[in-house]
Amino acid sequence: MKSWLNRDTVSTTVGVVEVMGVAAALDQEYEVVEVDRIRPHPKNPRHGNLGAIRESIRANGFYGACLVQLSTGHILVGNHRYIAATEEGLTEVPVVWADVDDATALRIMLADNRTNDLATYDDSVLIDLLTAVARDDDLVGSGYTDADIEALLNDVDTTDELDPDAPSFDLSMLPDVTIADPKVLPESGTKWRIGPHLLVVVNDMMEDWQLWTDELGEGDWFVPYPGPFVPLVAPPAPRLVMVQPNRYMAGHLLEKWASVHDDATVVEA
Repeated sequence: MKSWLNRDTVSTTVGVVEVMGVAAALDQEYEVVEVDRIRPHPKNPRHGNLGAIRESIRANGFYGACLVQLSTGHILVGNHRYIAATEEGLTEVPVVWADVDDATALRIMLADNRTNDLATYDDSVLIDLLTAVARDDDLVGSGYTDADIEALLNDVDTTDELDPDAPSFDLSMLPDVTIADPKVLPESGTKWRIGPHLLVVVNDMMEDWQLWTDELGEGDWFVPYPGPFVPLVAPPAPRLVMVQPNRYMAGHLLEKWASVHDDATVVEA
């Protein structure tokens, strides 16, 4: 059996801070306690991913503390981290005791669950962060997998509102989509300059990440899995860095561009 940390249990009291009668810090006390002194809240409606939490504890250790109602020992915040910790063999966990009544305790538990539900992500920032972590180390203990990154890349929204001053393009000018094989079937690992934009042909979006991440500059738009018409309907700026693992689709993209513009605007980089 394991302890959360190898030292004597400490206890620190945090006093109440009053703010003009509008808000106040709870009367709280921090302590490292044996796991049998506290227990999950019987009314907690949340179902956590214990596998992911256990992996995080193994990789990163048990961080933070469980918020526990002083009078009952019921956990208000950190129910599943507590369960995961006990399943990993910890015998002690850090606790913040909250001296609150039952009604307040339930509101705290509900608010903690709900405010997490209401949070959103900046997907582009998240992708950059996950890609950097995966490149420098690995994703074990982060709660994410390579498949999660690929799913995020697939869901990247490339339909942001365009500059109203950007030149328009008449879709009727576009040639019909064909199901015939493209005239050029670009090799994986090649890069093509298509007018002001760039097409990177890869074998696998994630395994070949260095081929396209090195090309992304400030202000560029990352466009995964582009269709043949994407560069045709895009304005000259910002530059598109398009990444296509499907050689067939990449060939059609090159062919469609050349059919509307001069062939000289398609150059292998």
